[in-house]
Amino acid sequence: MFPDTLTESLPPHVIEQAQSLDAEERYGLFLTYVRKAKKVWLLKGAEGFVMMASTDSERLPVFAHRDLAKAWCDVMAQSNAVATDTQYEMVNLESFVSTWLPGLAKNHMSLVIGPAGAASEDQVVSAEELLADLTEHD
Repeated sequence: MFPDTLTESLPPHVIEQAQSLDAEERYGLFLTYVRKAKKVWLLKGAEGFVMMASTDSERLPVFAHRDLAKAWCDVMAQSNAVATDTQYEMVNLESFVSTWLPGLAKNHMSLVIGPAGAASEDQVVSAEELLADLTEHD
């Protein structure tokens, strides 16, 4: 399944396995890998960071690995849900925890953890929840 060690790229079968996990399992994978990698991945388009719209709010998708962000972006670009020129932006975990999450919490923004595609269920958490879960083992 997902590598126990840090890796620059993921083989296609590992990406498929990660995407086939249910939302809660992807959340666990995210927490485990991000703590090791010390970084998270976001998507950035011409107009800023990519957000996912829900009926009552916008949510920030975050990924444990660049290749998972790319795979989701590729799927969503096919349905024109994201632009094909979207970039993958790495944010180090320290900055994400100390700056991003408090700012998102202040703005009452939720996060979608490792979305896997239009047909999958997503794990949506508040910035406060993610902060607590990421710092739980420190």
